[in-house]
Amino acid sequence: MNNLIAAYTRLTTHVYQSWYAIPIRVIVGSGFMEHGYAKIMHGPESFTAILHALGMPAPGLLAWATILVELFGGLAVFLGAFIPIVSIPMAIVLFEAIFTVHLRLIFSILPGSSHLSSVAPARSRSTISFCGVLPKRRKQRVSSAVA
Repeated sequence: MNNLIAAYTRLTTHVYQSWYAIPIRVIVGSGFMEHGYAKIMHGPESFTAILHALGMPAPGLLAWATILVELFGGLAVFLGAFIPIVSIPMAIVLFEAIFTVHLRLIFSILPGSSHLSSVAPARSRSTISFCGVLPKRRKQRVSSAVA
């Protein structure tokens, strides 16, 4: 009987323990695929121009490499396949985006951007933000002496 219980535990425990990864894979995989798809739909040339404006070397090559990593890496993560292989280029793309774009813009929402922002509630006084509760700051006017 103990052998039967041990075999059952060995065969079923792994299945139940791996369910936690499904929401993470869906979120990360679809997020990467959405960004790759958006770059394709807006035209790879526009993403190449953005990389050129950021001063990246070989922007045409990097644009296509980024698009392919986001599309196929996102699909692999979504399906749960080749995770150790695709995680390295995906991490490089992610950190490059963080350090060249997002930190420079302090995660602000740009016109036409679909990114959620950590400072979005601070930019508007909506009912769901803390700024609607806080009192308004008065801007101090600096008077300049006219000679």
